[in-house]
Amino acid sequence: MGTSVLSTHKLSIGYGQHILFQDLDLNLEKGKLVCFMGPNGVGKSSLIRTLAGLQKSSSGEVALFSKEEIHRQLAVVLTDRVVGSNMTVGELISTGRYPYLNWAAQQTENDKTMVADAVNKVHLAALLDKDINELSDGQLQMAMIARALAQDTPVILMDEPTAHLDLNNRVEIMKVLLQLTRSMNKAILVSTHELDLALQTADEIWLATDNKSILRGIPEDLVLNGAFDDVFRFKGFDLRTGKVQHDVRHSISIQVIGHGHELLWTKNALERNGYAVTNDQISHRIVIKVVQGRTQWHVNDSVTLSSIKEVLEHFEQAASQ
Repeated sequence: MGTSVLSTHKLSIGYGQHILFQDLDLNLEKGKLVCFMGPNGVGKSSLIRTLAGLQKSSSGEVALFSKEEIHRQLAVVLTDRVVGSNMTVGELISTGRYPYLNWAAQQTENDKTMVADAVNKVHLAALLDKDINELSDGQLQMAMIARALAQDTPVILMDEPTAHLDLNNRVEIMKVLLQLTRSMNKAILVSTHELDLALQTADEIWLATDNKSILRGIPEDLVLNGAFDDVFRFKGFDLRTGKVQHDVRHSISIQVIGHGHELLWTKNALERNGYAVTNDQISHRIVIKVVQGRTQWHVNDSVTLSSIKEVLEHFEQAASQ
């Protein structure tokens, strides 16, 4: 077990008589990236805001294991877009040091060092003088992460940090957060809909259930024990394989022999087009080979093809006969 930096005891969250979560006993540990997931409207943002002290709980308590004031213990990145007139990226990141400044709001050399370190961690040095209103969503999110790092707290809470971002930015932000838990021993809690990225980056997942509780576990266990299926009720998606389930439309079954990415994407193309792919030795077989540095698909030891498109065209012709 790691060192807890935030915990809850019998915490209940809601609005008036409407309770979203009840009697939660949770722990955030140093050096761990935790992804909080659940269906839309389940109350993920409400939990983040309650843990951050921005929303009052219905009952129970949130405990931070430090005697510092809350702004020195916990940094928060919410989904609200920051709008600052004539504020540069450098100025935005520097606001993370406000809890440490004196009455004159003058930065010390230590404050400047903390800001510089945060900028370097998320590779934003080239954008420091840029107006934040000119940033892309991904750049602004990185600036917000840098501000949280400059705040130098053991805990960082983030609400949907990858919302509305393209794939490159989503992957980059999740990788940065994981690296920060490792290099700086931060405890980071992220609410997210990014199931695929959470499964590959999170140390632990908090899964909101329909009985107002939160199920916790490592991603792999929650996949194998069916917890994700129970919560999300996937329609035509097999989380254990990570694949959309396709209907078989053709009577032809195909065995594919090979390895690596070529094997994976050959099977994907065949299944997507309605063919049954099997491990059994049958009359239709594809052997994937690399010949003189080029990938080839050998069908039934008699036909050599140079792309997956040609493979599909070959079996379309065979299926029509």
